[in-house]
Amino acid sequence: MLRKTYKSSIMKHLIVENLSCSELESMLTKIVRKCLLELQPEKIPPKKLPKKLANIGEIASLLGKTPATIHNYKRKGLIPYCKIGRSLCFDVDQVLSSIKNFSSTNIKNANYE
Repeated sequence: MLRKTYKSSIMKHLIVENLSCSELESMLTKIVRKCLLELQPEKIPPKKLPKKLANIGEIASLLGKTPATIHNYKRKGLIPYCKIGRSLCFDVDQVLSSIKNFSSTNIKNANYE
């Protein structure tokens, strides 16, 4: 016979009567497993890191532009970037693909707006 009584919302009391050792052991095993599963953090898949990160000077020389122009592209949202601490980082593949998406006239106009 199994009776549950609750003293408060924080503590739960379990009164067990006429249980064999094996029944008690299996019950406790289930309870402990359930509690451990609740305590485990959700498994979050790791984010894929960019293949090649470059700083603003490297991106500028790769595109044949000045660092000021790269700052303008970044500010206008033409090229993606991320910040690691106080440093600007660019994923080379993402920058090259975003540059291909814009025509050269759009990029030239972005410098003067």
